Amino acid sequence: PQKWKNLFGHAAYIAVGVSQLNEIKPMHMRIEYDDNVIEDDFYFGAIANSTSVAGVFKFDLDAVRLDDGVFEILLIRKLRNFIDIPLLLAKVRSKKYDGDQIIFARANSVKITSDKPVAWTLDGEDGGKHTQIVVNNLCRAIKICSPENKLFSVAVEDEKENA
Repeated sequence: PQKWKNLFGHAAYIAVGVSQLNEIKPMHMRIEYDDNVIEDDFYFGAIANSTSVAGVFKFDLDAVRLDDGVFEILLIRKLRNFIDIPLLLAKVRSKKYDGDQIIFARANSVKITSDKPVAWTLDGEDGGKHTQIVVNNLCRAIKICSPENKLFSVAVEDEKENA
C-alpha cells in the first residue's frame, strides 16, 4: 500500500514480499523481446528503465542509460525446490543474473502473454489484470533536462569528447 511505501520506503517491499512468500505461485508466460522468445513459469518479472527494481535488484550502473531506447528486463524463473532459495538470494546480492534462475535482458519492445489474467503494477501502483501487455520504449519522446548525469547517454558522450 502507498502509505507503507511512504512510511517505510524500500523495507515496505521486503515486508510485503516476505509475508506473501507462501502465496506466490509461478505463472506460465511467453515473453517476446526484440528477436527473442522465452516461454516458462515465472515468479517475478519487471520491465524497467532504471538502475534498480524495488531497491532489491540492482543493475550495472555503467550499462544503464535512461535515454538509450532500451528497457532493462528482469525475470525470475520458477524454482525447482526450496534449496534453490539461498542460491537465488546470493545471485541477487551479487548481481549475478546468469539466465538460469534469473534472466536479465535489454530490449526496446516487450510483449508478455499469459493464459490467465495476471495482476500488473505500474511503478508500484495497480495496473489491472491482463493476459497480454506490450511495452514499447519511445526513445527520447520527451526532453529531460538534468545536470551532467551519467545515466543519460548525452552526458556519457560529452564526457568521452572531453577526455
